[in-house]
Amino acid sequence: METYNTVNYMRDAVMNHPIAGELFNDGFAERVFNWIDPATGVKCKCKPDWFNTKRKCTVDLKSTDDASNSSFVRSSFKYRYHVQSPFYIDGLKNNGINSDSFIFVAVEKEPPYLVNVFYSPKDSMDFGREEYLNDLEIYKECKLNNEWPGYGDTITPLELPGWMK
Repeated sequence: METYNTVNYMRDAVMNHPIAGELFNDGFAERVFNWIDPATGVKCKCKPDWFNTKRKCTVDLKSTDDASNSSFVRSSFKYRYHVQSPFYIDGLKNNGINSDSFIFVAVEKEPPYLVNVFYSPKDSMDFGREEYLNDLEIYKECKLNNEWPGYGDTITPLELPGWMK
């Protein structure tokens, strides 16, 4: 019951936010889009959280411990959101849907469930697109050769990090 209540509080915080709430109007949720990447021939799939048909933008909802600007930017690169956004935009385009922008709605998982809204600027999208295209090339080669990279075949010492010494 506690998880249910938390999710409802988070939903309410998003829907009551003056920008985020509007983004989740006029559209559709979690449709699956399949396509074949033209450069690599790799089968791809995405499932955007929301597509706002009125604003022609893709919206992704992220729960987080800290939705502040500096913390969410760090998280976005840790979790490769900059790769996700162009991948989804390109996936929609390959399915005949033009998305003019990609917006992240970050909502905190603890009271007061603060909300922050971010968009992916062109330089971030270009950087992420380069990364996902490179990832697809690596995947294609691994699948073709049935060789998948790992971390090695040795036992590695778990050293103390420099900041602990």
